[in-house]
Amino acid sequence: MKILVFVLSLLPGLAFAANTAVLTWTEPVASPDGAYAYNVYQGLKGQAKARVQTAVPGTTTTISDGLLLGREYCWQLRTVIVGYESVESVDSNEACKTFPAAAPPTLTVK
Repeated sequence: MKILVFVLSLLPGLAFAANTAVLTWTEPVASPDGAYAYNVYQGLKGQAKARVQTAVPGTTTTISDGLLLGREYCWQLRTVIVGYESVESVDSNEACKTFPAAAPPTLTVK
Protein backbone atom coordinates (compact mmCIF):
# COMPACT_ATOMS: atom_id res chain seq x y z
CA MET A 1 0.00 0.00 0.00
CA LYS A 2 1.45 3.38 -1.00
CA ILE A 3 0.35 6.52 0.86
CA LEU A 4 0.99 9.87 -0.82
CA VAL A 5 1.79 13.26 0.65
CA PHE A 6 0.37 16.47 -0.79
CA VAL A 7 0.61 20.24 -0.39
CA LEU A 8 -1.69 22.07 2.02
CA SER A 9 -2.40 25.80 1.76
CA LEU A 10 -4.71 28.47 3.15
CA LEU A 11 -7.09 30.42 0.93
CA PRO A 12 -6.83 34.17 1.61
CA GLY A 13 -9.46 36.83 1.22
CA LEU A 14 -12.66 34.82 1.39
CA ALA A 15 -15.72 36.35 3.06
CA PHE A 16 -15.67 34.36 6.29
CA ALA A 17 -15.47 35.42 9.93
CA ALA A 18 -12.14 36.80 11.17
CA ASN A 19 -11.56 33.62 13.21
CA THR A 20 -12.03 31.18 10.30
CA ALA A 21 -9.45 29.50 8.08
CA VAL A 22 -10.17 27.82 4.74
CA LEU A 23 -7.71 25.03 3.98
CA THR A 24 -7.24 23.53 0.53
CA TRP A 25 -5.04 20.84 -0.98
CA THR A 26 -4.41 18.98 -4.20
CA GLU A 27 -5.65 15.43 -4.16
CA PRO A 28 -2.95 12.84 -4.89
CA VAL A 29 -3.16 10.64 -7.97
CA ALA A 30 -5.75 7.87 -7.58
CA SER A 31 -4.46 4.70 -6.01
CA PRO A 32 -5.36 1.13 -6.87
CA ASP A 33 -5.45 0.55 -3.10
CA GLY A 34 -8.63 2.57 -2.63
CA ALA A 35 -10.10 6.03 -2.15
CA TYR A 36 -8.25 8.58 -0.08
CA ALA A 37 -9.61 10.44 2.91
CA TYR A 38 -7.70 13.12 4.82
CA ASN A 39 -7.18 13.54 8.54
CA VAL A 40 -6.90 17.23 9.41
CA TYR A 41 -4.63 18.13 12.34
CA GLN A 42 -4.69 21.55 14.01
CA GLY A 43 -2.77 23.20 16.83
CA LEU A 44 -1.17 26.39 18.02
CA LYS A 45 2.23 27.23 16.50
CA GLY A 46 4.96 25.23 18.23
CA GLN A 47 2.54 22.90 20.03
CA ALA A 48 1.30 19.40 19.29
CA LYS A 49 -1.53 19.12 16.81
CA ALA A 50 -4.69 17.09 17.36
CA ARG A 51 -6.92 15.54 14.72
CA VAL A 52 -9.93 17.83 14.40
CA GLN A 53 -11.73 16.27 11.43
CA THR A 54 -11.59 13.76 8.61
CA ALA A 55 -12.33 14.98 5.09
CA VAL A 56 -14.05 12.41 2.88
CA PRO A 57 -12.60 11.19 -0.44
CA GLY A 58 -12.93 13.73 -3.22
CA THR A 59 -12.82 16.66 -0.78
CA THR A 60 -9.98 19.14 -1.25
CA THR A 61 -11.21 22.01 0.93
CA THR A 62 -12.30 22.30 4.54
CA ILE A 63 -13.13 25.12 6.95
CA SER A 64 -11.73 25.50 10.45
CA ASP A 65 -13.68 28.02 12.50
CA GLY A 66 -14.14 29.22 16.07
CA LEU A 67 -10.42 29.98 16.36
CA LEU A 68 -9.16 32.35 19.06
CA LEU A 69 -8.07 35.78 17.91
CA GLY A 70 -4.52 36.79 18.82
CA ARG A 71 -3.17 33.27 18.21
CA GLU A 72 -1.23 31.57 15.41
CA TYR A 73 -2.70 28.25 14.32
CA CYS A 74 -1.07 25.60 12.15
CA TRP A 75 -2.51 22.67 10.21
CA GLN A 76 -1.20 19.51 8.63
CA LEU A 77 -2.95 16.71 6.78
CA ARG A 78 -2.35 13.00 6.63
CA THR A 79 -3.71 10.80 3.88
CA VAL A 80 -5.52 7.60 4.80
CA ILE A 81 -6.91 4.94 2.49
CA VAL A 82 -10.55 4.17 3.21
CA GLY A 83 -10.67 0.80 4.92
CA TYR A 84 -7.17 1.30 6.38
CA GLU A 85 -7.90 4.31 8.64
CA SER A 86 -5.31 3.22 11.21
CA VAL A 87 -2.54 3.67 8.61
CA GLU A 88 -1.70 7.33 7.91
CA SER A 89 0.85 8.95 5.65
CA VAL A 90 3.57 11.16 7.04
CA ASP A 91 2.55 14.77 7.71
CA SER A 92 1.94 17.13 4.82
CA ASN A 93 3.66 20.48 4.84
CA GLU A 94 2.56 22.81 7.64
CA ALA A 95 0.30 25.76 6.82
CA CYS A 96 0.00 28.48 9.48
CA LYS A 97 -2.08 31.60 9.95
CA THR A 98 -2.06 34.31 12.61
CA PHE A 99 -5.44 35.65 13.64
CA PRO A 100 -4.87 39.24 14.81
CA ALA A 101 -6.46 40.26 18.06
CA ALA A 102 -9.47 42.50 17.68
CA ALA A 103 -8.71 46.18 18.18
CA PRO A 104 -10.10 47.53 21.44
CA PRO A 105 -13.09 49.84 21.07
CA THR A 106 -12.41 53.56 20.88
CA LEU A 107 -13.79 55.53 23.79
CA THR A 108 -14.92 59.07 23.13
CA VAL A 109 -15.85 61.57 25.83
CA LYS A 110 -18.04 64.55 24.91
